[in-house]
Parts: sequence; structure tokens; C-alpha cells
Amino acid sequence: NGIPFFQNYLHASYLENNSSDFLLNGLPNDPIGSGQQFVILGSGGANNQNSPDVITAQPPAVPSVVYDLSATERQAAIHYIGSDYRLVYFAFGWEGINDFGEAKRKEVMERVLNLLDQPTGISPSSGVALPQKTQLLPNYPNPFNPVTHIRFQIARFSREAGGFVSLKVYDPLGREVATLVNKRLPAGSYEVEWNASRTGGMASGVYYLRLKTENSQQIRKILLIK
Repeated sequence: NGIPFFQNYLHASYLENNSSDFLLNGLPNDPIGSGQQFVILGSGGANNQNSPDVITAQPPAVPSVVYDLSATERQAAIHYIGSDYRLVYFAFGWEGINDFGEAKRKEVMERVLNLLDQPTGISPSSGVALPQKTQLLPNYPNPFNPVTHIRFQIARFSREAGGFVSLKVYDPLGREVATLVNKRLPAGSYEVEWNASRTGGMASGVYYLRLKTENSQQIRKILLIK
């Protein structure tokens, strides 16, 4: 009876109830798992993990942590960013993370809170320190199909703060294909979503993000794979 909730709210599919694997890998460019290896066994954590579940993210949710990088459909954590709510779902107990490993419980929870604290849309986050540097951050996932999330920061003490900001997508020929932001923004951290399926005729390939302020511009490559 819980399947509709599991699929429609958690955006997950259940594969099995015991991975028999206690060394987990974060996926590159993911806000939760990037650059992390999770040990969920031993006294450096709660030492209470006996049968970590195996799940698979259902789009638009995306995987964050997997049991094996060679079998990324066997996932241990996923996250979802929607227009009305956000969630991070661990298929293992967070308290079991062994602080003697690369991933630390406190840092993992900070990453979770940072992701959840970002409001939907393009409103700046609240209750966190304002950025010290204006920058266009890596999008995630990348490569993507068809949705990717784009983060950028407007520094607190900069000429850009409170100024006009535009964030646009261009094709390899330099033609504008989407405008994601085009307004004045105060200092803060922002995140927007680009769904390439809503922009007609988007082929697989390299595209370019351009963050432009009144005094600077930054460009990043992104890769759409269908």
C-alpha cells in the first residue's frame, strides 16, 4: 500500500533489502555525494547497519550515492528538487557513517541542509552566510537529459550585488536558446532549473551557460545527451 507514496513522493523504486555492501561512492558533481566515499560499518559511526536497502531514483529525482560505480542503478541515496518541495532520501542510516572514512556525518548533513535550504525558484537562500565571490557553479547532473540544475552566487561585497543579472543558454553557434534569469538580484546563492525538453528542437551536444552581471561574465560548458 505504500508503493504510490514511495514512487510518487520519494521518487524511488525499491530493488532489494540488503546490498551486503558497506563501502559506498558519491557521484561526481552531486551536491550530496560529490568527492565522497561513505563507510557505513564500524565503531566510527553507530555501527548499526546490517542490511542497507538498494533503491533506484525515478526521474526527476537523481542519484547521489551508489554502492558500486560500475552498477550505478544500485543506489544508496537520491535527491529530488521540485517546484513545491525538496527531499534527500538515504536508503541506509545516516548515523552509521563512519567518521574514520572520507565522508563525515557532520559534513554530509551540512550538504543535505544546504540543498534543502535553497528555496524553489530563484529566491536567495536564507539563514546562511552570503557568498564572498560572484561565480557560476557547476550544474548537476552533467551530462543531463533533459533536466539540469544550475547554481550561481552573487557576492555580498561586490558591484554586482543588487544589480542586473542574466543567465542564458547558448548553442555551439552562439545562438541564444533559453533565458533562465533576467532581473535585478540581491547578493545570495541561487539555483534554477533548465528543462531542455521545454525548449523545442534541442539536440544532443554541448551548450553554454553564460552568467552576466553589470561588471563581469562567466561561461560554462554543459552537455545534453539524449
